Amino acid sequence: MRLQQSKYFILALLLLLGDVRASAKESGGQEKQNYHSISRYISSLHRSGQSIATARGTIAFFIRFVDFGCTVCFNNFLEFCGSLKRSGEIHHEDVLLIVLRDGSSERRQRFMVKKWAGANDLPFPVFLATEEIFDSCSIGHSSVVVLSRLGEVDLAEELPLSGDVARMILSHVSGK
Repeated sequence: MRLQQSKYFILALLLLLGDVRASAKESGGQEKQNYHSISRYISSLHRSGQSIATARGTIAFFIRFVDFGCTVCFNNFLEFCGSLKRSGEIHHEDVLLIVLRDGSSERRQRFMVKKWAGANDLPFPVFLATEEIFDSCSIGHSSVVVLSRLGEVDLAEELPLSGDVARMILSHVSGK
């Protein structure tokens, strides 16, 4: 019970620090450009400049903490991450948590997000991204993006994920 309270306390702090902004979804004609921006940004996160996409691909969560005020979205995210960990097909480095920057200092936010990830048993690398990154990728709501091993966007879905989409992602990354 105390761990559950701590998870929600940390989430509440992150929500309070967050900037509430919404962006409209782009039309289908913009989709390829958005996917290219997403792919380019995710590839840029690797220190050597090479794509971080592995033989199985990469799963990136673009997180706007304000969306986790929705308990269904938050629980769906945690359940799906649990499925990823249990699958045995995914290395922790294959899953990225990309969190929208808020108005606090970067050092403070990084500390808070790492504490939040630890409290929720999320062993994945955490990155902070500016509103401009989210906007250029047309991420208006917390989403999951699946990259192929070539670094191309195979799928992009907003949270919460339906059971069918979650199963499709799990089968995609396991190659089954």
